[in-house]
Amino acid sequence: MFLAITNLKDVEAVRFECKSWAWQLQQGVNKDELKPALRFVVKDEPENVLRCAAKSAFWSLQRAVLTDIAELQGYSLAGCTELFEVLFALVKQTLVIPDEEVMAILEKRGAALYRSQTGLTELLSVDEAAACLDEDDREGLQKTQDGAKAQALETDEFNKAWGKRYMRLHGGSPAAAKKAALVLYGGKKKIDAVLKAHMNQQQAKEFMPPMSYLWRCRTSNSWCSRFKDFPVRSASDSAWESEAGALIECLQHAWKWYLHCHTLPTAACPIKGLF
Repeated sequence: MFLAITNLKDVEAVRFECKSWAWQLQQGVNKDELKPALRFVVKDEPENVLRCAAKSAFWSLQRAVLTDIAELQGYSLAGCTELFEVLFALVKQTLVIPDEEVMAILEKRGAALYRSQTGLTELLSVDEAAACLDEDDREGLQKTQDGAKAQALETDEFNKAWGKRYMRLHGGSPAAAKKAALVLYGGKKKIDAVLKAHMNQQQAKEFMPPMSYLWRCRTSNSWCSRFKDFPVRSASDSAWESEAGALIECLQHAWKWYLHCHTLPTAACPIKGLF
């Protein structure tokens, strides 16, 4: 059953997140009553649906819909023409929070845009295979490719706008941005140790950037890494000729995303010899 919502004032909602079986066991679930499975759990207390949407960067709603929401709520979007600008104004006016917190929320939207681009590179490089298709299929492929190009452009513009705003928040200079981005890192400064000896997961984590994850997958003899909500990188020992090679690939993956999100080049990485 679907209901048309004409007024958001008295509508409440809650956010959910998917949790692993391991997380559920840590929280003390009764494993005799439940079967191992991924489950959705409530993330927040019920609140106005618009605030709930703002905390999730309005999910994947398009700019035209966001503009309609702003108009309905009486929010000002003066000078906002791109997706990032519209989202920033809408989240800011809905939640009434500092710019730094708005940026943290919009970073999640940026991560979602990157995840949705999985496979786009391959899709945009099938020109030779298109010659084997009939006319109707070629037209369908062209439309899909045009949509993929538009999505890639939107993601790139969003990321650039996020980076410019980040620079302004941290003094407007590359040096200030670099200092702000790397101030939280207190780990190792040289990669030599990784190349010389086997490292366990705890030791290897000392080379990871802030807000990133690293783990060892024993079943496939591989290292895996991820920065925040961005894509996971899995590198097997055999593919990289050694466990150390696989580990370095995962460290590079996490640092590339971290530096990319702070509009910094790989040369800004504080670990000497990683790149």
